[in-house]
Amino acid sequence: MVKNLMEAGRIWNEMLDEGFKPDIVTNTIMLEGLLRSKKRSDAIKFFEVIKAKGPSLDVRSYIILIRDLCKQTKMKEAVEYFYEMIDYGFHPDAAVYTCLMTGYGNDKRMDKVYELLKEMKEKGCPLDGKTYNALNKLMTGQRMPGDVVRIYKKMIQNGIEPLIYDHEILLSNKKL
Repeated sequence: MVKNLMEAGRIWNEMLDEGFKPDIVTNTIMLEGLLRSKKRSDAIKFFEVIKAKGPSLDVRSYIILIRDLCKQTKMKEAVEYFYEMIDYGFHPDAAVYTCLMTGYGNDKRMDKVYELLKEMKEKGCPLDGKTYNALNKLMTGQRMPGDVVRIYKKMIQNGIEPLIYDHEILLSNKKL
């Protein structure tokens, strides 16, 4: 992977030297490659260069970076990019909120998870199946059986089919 990334970087520099300007899809692929290769600081520098020189970023670019930061529980940075994304006029979707909730939940900050749920509701952003699944997993990990049942019921009320995983969580929770 690193060899391929280095080759991509070489080609990238050649393109720039010859006057070609990569489009947002190309930039996003390069960003993902850097993050997958565990080159987060390079990815962030690259992201900042794209922001400064263009082409303009899209919501997917932000999601990719935010997701990676949340996986590493770098929540301060993730939230900064989240609000920057909003400032640039992008509307966060359930995927972005789910990343943030998972990051906060893994960091044992359930208060922040609930704040994000409230914000989603206020902004009219519906929860999707992945969000409900993440919440069920977090609530189980935090030993919050009442919330697991509430989330499970809400999921069904909203017409989202629970996965087998959700049923297992509900059935395996001995405190219910």
